[in-house]
Amino acid sequence: MDFLHVERDAVGIADHAPLWNDVTDIYHQMQQCKVHPHNSIVTCDVCIEQLEKVVALLNGNFMDGFTLPDSPAFDQWQHTHSQLLSENAQLSLETLAQYYAQQNNIEQAIALYIKLLTYNPGYEPAHRQLMRYFAENGNRADALKQYETCVAYLNSEFGVEPETETQQLYHSIRQNTLKPVQAVKPIAPIQPTKPFIGREAELETALTYLASSTCRLLTITGMGGVGKTRLAQELSWHAVTLFPHIVFVPYESPTSPRFFNILAEHLQYKSYSNQDIDRQLLEYLQHQKMLLVLDNLEASSKIKSFIQALIKQAPSIQIVITSRQRLKLAEEHIIDLDVLPYDGAAVEMFIQYAQRSSSRFEVDQVSIHKICKRLGGLPLAIELAAAWARTLSARQILERLKDDLSFLEGGLLDRVFHESWLLLTQKQQTALTNLSIFPGSFTAEAAEQITGVGLDQLMTLVDYSMLLYKQERFTIHQVLRAYIGTPDDHLKNQFYTYYSGFVQAHLESILSRDIQTLILIEQELENILLAIRFAIADRHISPLDILIDAVYQLYETKGWAYQGIELFTHLETEIQAYLKTEPPDLQIARRVLARVAVYNSVFKIGIESTQDIVNILEKYAGYWRELGDKQQLASTLNKLGMGYGRLKQYEQAEAALHEALTIWQEAQFEPGIAHIYNNLAIYDIFQGRYDKAQQKLMKSLEKYTHLRDMIGISRICTNLGNLALEQNNPHEAQRYFERTYKLQKQFKFDSYWSIACTMVNLGITDLRLKQLQTAKNKLFEAKTLFHSIGYQQQVIYTLLDLAQVASEMGQVIEAQRYLTEALQAAHEYKDTYVLSYVLLAWIPLLQRLGDEQRALRIAQTILAEQTGELQTMAQNYIDQLCAAGQTLHDDILPLDYLALDVLMLYQSLE
Repeated sequence: MDFLHVERDAVGIADHAPLWNDVTDIYHQMQQCKVHPHNSIVTCDVCIEQLEKVVALLNGNFMDGFTLPDSPAFDQWQHTHSQLLSENAQLSLETLAQYYAQQNNIEQAIALYIKLLTYNPGYEPAHRQLMRYFAENGNRADALKQYETCVAYLNSEFGVEPETETQQLYHSIRQNTLKPVQAVKPIAPIQPTKPFIGREAELETALTYLASSTCRLLTITGMGGVGKTRLAQELSWHAVTLFPHIVFVPYESPTSPRFFNILAEHLQYKSYSNQDIDRQLLEYLQHQKMLLVLDNLEASSKIKSFIQALIKQAPSIQIVITSRQRLKLAEEHIIDLDVLPYDGAAVEMFIQYAQRSSSRFEVDQVSIHKICKRLGGLPLAIELAAAWARTLSARQILERLKDDLSFLEGGLLDRVFHESWLLLTQKQQTALTNLSIFPGSFTAEAAEQITGVGLDQLMTLVDYSMLLYKQERFTIHQVLRAYIGTPDDHLKNQFYTYYSGFVQAHLESILSRDIQTLILIEQELENILLAIRFAIADRHISPLDILIDAVYQLYETKGWAYQGIELFTHLETEIQAYLKTEPPDLQIARRVLARVAVYNSVFKIGIESTQDIVNILEKYAGYWRELGDKQQLASTLNKLGMGYGRLKQYEQAEAALHEALTIWQEAQFEPGIAHIYNNLAIYDIFQGRYDKAQQKLMKSLEKYTHLRDMIGISRICTNLGNLALEQNNPHEAQRYFERTYKLQKQFKFDSYWSIACTMVNLGITDLRLKQLQTAKNKLFEAKTLFHSIGYQQQVIYTLLDLAQVASEMGQVIEAQRYLTEALQAAHEYKDTYVLSYVLLAWIPLLQRLGDEQRALRIAQTILAEQTGELQTMAQNYIDQLCAAGQTLHDDILPLDYLALDVLMLYQSLE
């Protein structure tokens, strides 16, 4: 038993147990690579050796073929580790392949990429590398064959062509125009991990630099408060084995006029004259061997000249500088410090500083994460906020920070950022102030078009650590924003003018749901939403006519219904108020209001279909008809068809959709035609017209494939799967649902909602195929996803599916637990339809438990209070129970009472 760690409800292998397993070893090796300091993992011999061990241990999926009955927690654990193991396999194989390619061992690189494709056959970067290696080594036929393999897989699994880059590479190989690629040295990644406790990766990188005599000057850069001084201190303490002498020189002011005097004081150098002290110091230092650390220094031209001369004349001196900007000297090595990640090191740093302030501090992970996010992961701000833990809880600190950063103690942030501000010229200060109009990240093009700040100025601000630059986008740190003035008002007009033009330029790709374009829109979402607010505040409604298309398409694709309702309801209110002023642009305002109301109705339909929503869509269909705007009429009719269908008014739904189809066919609007065929097919399925549904779905699929609309393709595959289930063909359904899931994983744009729905479909299909364990695994994963995004209703329905699976597996107690969890959740959800549905699901179990009278009472209550399918189900149960000899009750009890009654029954059985 010494080898086991046993708790009341868990058992595991003890940490000290002398046992080995391959998966733990793989995770350990990968973690070692993650934390090991290096400029790049591809050039790190230590990590490459670790990855070789990982690849040697890879041997199929995690615990393949093993299951544990009656344990959903184990199922979820097994699935999580299987995913993690697969990701580690791909990462290790690709990294090793890059390493061997840099070593000119192309044969080994090829072997690794081939093995990688056994884990992810649709990974096009691997196909491209193989094509290039084959072609560059004279194996043109193999390169072309590799392309054919890629094409065949993508076509069979997803029905799509390879990416443009893959096709271009194929044509260059085929036409013998392929040019060899020069090897590019990897850029050293910034890897902030933990506070100091933290910055271990940067520390090791710095020590590696200093261990080489070729590194004469190392500059640690970053914005004020990011932790440059703390890293320099730690570096000094760890470098004692490298240098006989280490001199740490702190400068109170980064622009101190006493630079040379302060340096002399810390060197304990006695000047023989007040004149030419810089020359005297050079003479003194040229024969010294030491590490010179100059902290909080912003170098003037004179100081730069001194440092450059010191590098040339004192060969045994190495220099470390902490600064907000680079010196831009040829000898300079750079470590650029970033902020700490909110969900890792920043949280750990806050907790440690808070516990140092108060031993009674209680950790509240949610509040602490929000604090760190509010402070942008800036170490100094986190430290100051954590100091309040001596009197306030984490939640109270968060509340104080929501509106006012001056709550932080001592004015230290003020001083830090004031010093940074003074380093800028007036022109740079104005540029930074105007750039603060962007609420989040922005591109160089947007900055220049809106504020007139060009790329050179942007990069200068990056050099001064006043802007962050990642993945070709710029950001002002959110703490820094509190110390910057207000941008010019006239920029607001330029802001919404630019972004309406930006959306207009991408509109065709937006409407066809091009994934790369939607990713771009998601990156610009904060800016587009602000453009909408600026346009409304400026009473300039026409830009909204364009901007709302981008937001609607993104929200609809992502399944962000609640966010959509919030935004478009607000827009409706604002535009209605504007219309009451009898504005000069009355017609355009009415047009935008109509479009906003239609979009809002679509999001509402997704949550709750009512006749009122359909009435609104009917109203605006009439408006577009009267106005003669066929494009908007067709769009509204399509959405009206959805509304009718949700109310089971199929005749009206199909009439609306056919009218929209005619309009879009005349206009040759392919995305709209594809949407209509899909929607019509759904109603064919509902009404048992399966052949017609099949024909329409295939037409829609053909158009979505031509448009390369991956979202549309995945939705068609889902509907084809549903059609196959209706036709009692679960094997075909499974193939379609698996194709949907592969598309979702391959392109990684679908929302958690869509992925969870796919997992439910796969689980239900597995249930039909009696593949009960896999059904259970997939449904449990779906439940976890629904729970993570807050879709409580879908959590409840998935629990009922899990109960059905458990019942089929003969796991009565497990089924009872799922039903109880569903009933508890439904009771808290406060929706009578959902609660009735769950209570009906309890009836078979109550019958099995011999409690037919309670089952009958539930059925009678639902028959009295519900309509439609629930009423029909209740009547069927009543008929069944009465035929078995049960007597109807004279009274009807409230649903809530019945739910609590059943829950109490379960607890008593436990």
